[in-house]
Amino acid sequence: MSTSYDCLLTLAVPEHLEEEMLDLLLAHEDLVSGFSVYAAEGLGSGAHLHTTLEKVRGRSHRRMITLLMQQSQAATLIDRIKVQVQSPEVIWWTTALTGFGRLA
Repeated sequence: MSTSYDCLLTLAVPEHLEEEMLDLLLAHEDLVSGFSVYAAEGLGSGAHLHTTLEKVRGRSHRRMITLLMQQSQAATLIDRIKVQVQSPEVIWWTTALTGFGRLA
C-alpha cells in the first residue's frame, strides 16, 4: 500500500453501527491500511436520537473514523460501503491532505 496520501476520508457513524463499520473497513485491506476511531456527539436537525439518554441530552452518540488515503481509493471505498451499509445516518466527507509524515 502506498504511503502517498492526498486525502483524509472521514466517516461519521452512529454508535450502534460502529462494529459493523469497523469490520467492513478491516475487510477491505486492499484500500485500507489503518484508521483512527474516536467518540463524538452529533447535534442538529440531522441527528437521529436512539436512546433515552440521547433524547434527554439532545445529542446522538457517534464514532468518527478517519482514514488517510488516495482520493481515487476513497471514492472506491465509499462505493463499496454504500453497497453494504445503506443508512442515511452514516455521513462521509473528504478533505485534501497537503502533508503527511512521521517524526522518526
